[in-house]
This record gives sequence, structure tokens and C-alpha cells, in this order.
Amino acid sequence: MADSSAPRPTRHDIAGDRIPVLLYHSVSDAPHPAIAEFSTGIGEFAEHVRAIAESDREAVTFGELAARLAARDHARLSGLVCVTFDDGWADNLAAARLLSETGLPATFFVTSGFVDSAAMLTTDELRELAALPGIEIGAHSVSHPYLDELDDRALTREVRECRQWLRGALGFEIDSFAYPHGAHGARVRQAVIDAGFKSAAAVKNAISHPRDDIYAVARWTVLEQHDAGEVRELLAGTSGQPAWSGEKLRTKAYRAFRRARRSIRGVDGGLAGDEDYRSHEERANGHKFLDDKNDAVSSESIEGTASAGDGGDG
Repeated sequence: MADSSAPRPTRHDIAGDRIPVLLYHSVSDAPHPAIAEFSTGIGEFAEHVRAIAESDREAVTFGELAARLAARDHARLSGLVCVTFDDGWADNLAAARLLSETGLPATFFVTSGFVDSAAMLTTDELRELAALPGIEIGAHSVSHPYLDELDDRALTREVRECRQWLRGALGFEIDSFAYPHGAHGARVRQAVIDAGFKSAAAVKNAISHPRDDIYAVARWTVLEQHDAGEVRELLAGTSGQPAWSGEKLRTKAYRAFRRARRSIRGVDGGLAGDEDYRSHEERANGHKFLDDKNDAVSSESIEGTASAGDGGDG
């Protein structure tokens, strides 16, 4: 039985120092097999949206959250929540409409080389998505690689070309970036800064807070099994680990493992170079989507979502 004499947490305790940044991928009752583990059913997502709307938190786009984090104005960081989507699945448009109609801002990070591919947003749908009230578009690389495995030239291309293509397709600047698989480090972080982005989203499967790094903002991955009750607990501040600073040892170890695996496969001594990089046009005009995405999802399960308590990236 709970101790009724214990002090109840205040709204500041619950909300002010805990900023849930929810990471969704697909909202579908029949998701693509490559993303099924990371999908949310349509009815279940509607319940998530209701939970967010009823939470007494202020929903903001990722860009707005990053701007407030940069200003370090604690009063304006109290009681926030941020909804994000990664990849650019075709079903994101319907999810965005529901969020917009409910008055909840959200940010959609789009992998530019996947646009106009099977099961992904078309260019016209992306433009329709971007035009919805409260919706922000962010960049998610050209081809969704582990950026920390790439050499400097390929890394720069993945980051810059994604931003350039989205800007050309939508007609406005793209200021926020999300690291594919959450994989980054000092070199990748600097590449994102050099490309002109004002903020970047990591994963960590942890809860952001007013002291979070605007170029590695923690997010909590919503998986297929997560129901509205779990989302309500996150919003209430009763679950979820606060984000840590820097990189955990397991993150560095996993990066070393991935580089070693790539080296064994015979790709540029563990760091992908030009021969492993496909331009935006090549990617959009026939990329091996299923092979790439299945490998990405299985790897992300190991690093990014194997344990929501421990998190996977730095």
C-alpha cells in the first residue's frame, strides 16, 4: 500500500525536468514487414494521441524544443512533450493529419532517398504532409546508413544531400536532423553542425530534460507492444530513464563491433567509402529498400531498442 504521507510530486517535478520525445515510425494495422516491430496500430495510435492531448503537457515540434533547450530557459521547458516520426513511411500522412486535427505539433524526419519508393511517402505526399498545420519536416540522411561507419566524404554527402533535396522539394530550409539508428559520435555530430542543422535527434530510449544536448536529444522509441497506458506513464513522469550525457561504454563497444563486421565483409577496412555510397538519384531510382531496411531494423533492435532502460546510443 502506498504511503499516503509521502509528498506528492509537483507538476514541476514530473514535467519540468522530464521531456518525453516520442519516436514513432509507422502507424498501420498492416505494417510493412520491415518495420512491423516498430509500428503502432491505427486505433492504438489514436489512443496515444488522446493520451498526449489530455496530459496537460505543451506539445512542440522538435525544432521548437531544441530552440528552448539552446536558450536554457527553464520556465519555457516545463511540461513539454514532443512527437517525432522517422523514415517517411506512406502511412505517416494519415498520422500527421490526426495530430494536426488534434492540435498537436509533430516533426517527421524523412530519409530523402526513400521518397517515391514502395511503402514510403511520394514527393506529393511529402509536400502535403509539410503543409499541414503544426507539422515540421526534418532530415534523416539519404540512405539510412550507420553514419559513424562512413568515411568523411560519404558522411558529408549523406547529411548535406538529404538537406539539399528536401529543401528543393519543399521550398524551405530544413533545420533539424535525426541520426539513422541513433548512431553518432563527435565526428558525425560535427558533420551535422557543419551542414547547417540547428539541432539533431538521437535515440537513447530515455527521457530528455532541460540540460540535454541539442545535437543529441534523447528520444523514446514506441514499439508495437507499447500501449496508451505506457505512454501515459511516460507523460506523467512515472517511467522512463532520464537521458545521460556523453556515450555509454556499450555504445562505443557496439560501434567497434559494427566497424569490425563491415571490415570482415571487405568494405574499406571498416569505414564505408565512395564505393559503398550511392547518390540521392541512385538511391531514389531503385535502391535495395527491403534488404537495407531489414538489416537496419535488425541492427536497431540490437543497439537502439534492446533495452528501453539502458538505451542504445550516445
